[in-house]
Amino acid sequence: MSGSIVSTTHTFPMYDFNGYIRLQEINLRHPYRYLDDMQRVVSAKLSELRARFPQYIDPIDKMGVELEKLGLTPDTAYLYIQGHHIVDCVVLKILLPVCTVLRREREQEIKHLAAHNEQFHNELTGYENSQVNVSLMLKKNSGYKNLYLYQWLKEDIREFLEREKL
Repeated sequence: MSGSIVSTTHTFPMYDFNGYIRLQEINLRHPYRYLDDMQRVVSAKLSELRARFPQYIDPIDKMGVELEKLGLTPDTAYLYIQGHHIVDCVVLKILLPVCTVLRREREQEIKHLAAHNEQFHNELTGYENSQVNVSLMLKKNSGYKNLYLYQWLKEDIREFLEREKL
């Protein structure tokens, strides 16, 4: 095996990485259980990689310092993961059960407040017709454009394109 970090990327491809940061399911009564499970899986993989490739620990630590200077921190690391993976395998795994509970609560509230069965059905139909698919709403969200990292990326691209014109 070569001494280059790049030469070993086939040992931990992106699809494996995505598998380690995927939530299987969420129980809203015990949500941290699943995050704790993910933490254990990720920690075990990191330990395995450290044991298999001890020669890369120091260079990777040095690269970590450089990446931190560029804005990569534990609190921002998710911003550098494939967005569709985060949405499909983390965000929606949390949002769908939450939305289901909230919808059921609202349906129960409508039932409780209705004076009679016809009013209940009319109100429930109106409520159901107002519902929008969570995934669709996330795709329509453009709030990320206000994020400073998005602005940095946009400026970097603008500068790159300006340099290419010369």
